[in-house]
Order: sequence, then structure tokens, then C-alpha cells
Amino acid sequence: MGSARSFLPLLIFSFLVGLAGCRGSRAPASAAAPSVGSEAPELTMEPVRIQSYSADGLEWELEAPRAQGYTTKNIMHINQLSVSLFDKGQKSSDIKADEGLIHTSQQSSPTSETVSSRTITLDSGDMYLYGNVVVVSTDGARVDTDWLLYRKSTDLITSTAPVKITRDNSVTTGVGMEAKPDLSVLNIFNQTLVIKE
Repeated sequence: MGSARSFLPLLIFSFLVGLAGCRGSRAPASAAAPSVGSEAPELTMEPVRIQSYSADGLEWELEAPRAQGYTTKNIMHINQLSVSLFDKGQKSSDIKADEGLIHTSQQSSPTSETVSSRTITLDSGDMYLYGNVVVVSTDGARVDTDWLLYRKSTDLITSTAPVKITRDNSVTTGVGMEAKPDLSVLNIFNQTLVIKE
């Protein structure tokens, strides 16, 4: 099962590390870059594009103007990011967020980080996205929330933050959600539904 769900972000991350080093974009120690925990980033990339693959093909593609890499932790901190999620090679949704942390290792090696007093544990291929998060599925459903967590192993996006789901004929608000990336299966907790006239 591990090989069937394997993907290439470590290879891509290594390529980006080499590219960043070749372009001389390694951040100086005194740069005012955000830190993961108490560490400063080992490298800075501008711009960045990452693709993650499995046996089923492209799983997600990320683009952003800036990213910082923490190679010892297998973590990337990314600003103003856009992520497209795919299911069997077909796009299922687009996500935008102010910031995000992505676990870049090909092997399972969980890493815990604290962001805004919230401790997040990320494993291979996981993403924690925060700040004005918007998810739009290919059928037009839209989710707005403060943060979400994408778990690659379960192919689910979850949040315990307030959420707002807008569809053609309804608006649902709640606190907390669990959903498939294409929003075809979407559980909202503590919900209030408003049917549009």
C-alpha cells in the first residue's frame, strides 16, 4: 500500500533546494523570515511550484510567490499560496490561503509545529493552510474558513474553525468540518442552513 500511495515531493523538494542554491536565494541568517518553531529557514525560494504524484497520477499542485524551506524538519512555509487538488488526474478543487505549512518528506516522519497557539502534527504530504482560506470545488461549491488541514493519508480536509459553505441555492455555517477535497462528501458540525429564495 505504501508504494501505491507513494509520491515525489522529496525529489521535487530536493530539486528546488538545488535550484535555490544555484540561484543564490539562500536566506541570510539575519533575514526577517518567519520561523518554524525556533529555527530560521535554511533556504528561500521565489517563486515556487510543487507537484505531488502517486500511482494514480497528479495529486496536488501548489504555486506561490515565496516559500521558506526547513530541510531538517521536512517542512516548507509558504506565503500567498494556491493549491489545486486532483482525483485520478482530474482537478477536484482549488484552495487559496495566506500561509501554509507542507510536509515534504517521502517517508512517514511526523513533525509537530505550533502556529497561533495551535499545535499541528504533519506527516508525509500533509498541508496546514491558514489565513483567509477559500476552497472552491469544480462544481462551484465554496468553503470559507480560517484554517484547514489536508491529510494525504486519508484524502480529507478538516477544520475545527468556523466555516461557511456556499452553494447555488444555500449557505451553511458551522464550526468544524470534514470533507473530501472535491466537497462531494461534506460534514459540517454545529451547523445553520439558510436556503436562498
